[in-house]
Amino acid sequence: MDRNFRAALNGFNRTDVVAYIEECAINHEKALRQLRDENARLRADLEALQARQDAAQETAPEPVEAQETPQAEEPEVPPQTEPEPDVVPIAPPASNSAEELAAYRRAEAVERAARNRAAALCRQVNAIMDSTSRQLEGSRGDVDTVMSDLNICLRQLNDTFAQLRIIFDDAVQALTTMEPMKPEEEDGK
Repeated sequence: MDRNFRAALNGFNRTDVVAYIEECAINHEKALRQLRDENARLRADLEALQARQDAAQETAPEPVEAQETPQAEEPEVPPQTEPEPDVVPIAPPASNSAEELAAYRRAEAVERAARNRAAALCRQVNAIMDSTSRQLEGSRGDVDTVMSDLNICLRQLNDTFAQLRIIFDDAVQALTTMEPMKPEEEDGK
């Protein structure tokens, strides 16, 4: 996930970084939830295959032994060709084991992929946090300098306001002590 962050004072914009981290966490949770669901589905498939294999082994017919030997007392009857009934072959246990093993391996691969994705996402978030921390630490001195300059400017501004207030108070006092000119004095000019 390549993301351009807005620049801030000697670093990245904090809200951009926090939004990115939250977005990464949400995406990670979604991916992890999907992988967990797929893992659960594969495990259910595995259990179903195991149950089918167990059922197939229980219902499998006993193997016919080659103990039938012609006896001398019975006359040999020529074999009659009878139509063979349609028999659904039961898969040998080896093929179920192979399916079971394949399902297990798929589930394991999904889990491994989820762990790898989570680890990669964690590394990305940690790298962003480390970079942000380094930049914040580097800009701390600049922030302190700017703050002290702002404090000096604020003191100067307060001093200027105090001087303006004195000047204003002097002007108000001078105006209040001033005597108005009388109309007689104007006529005598």
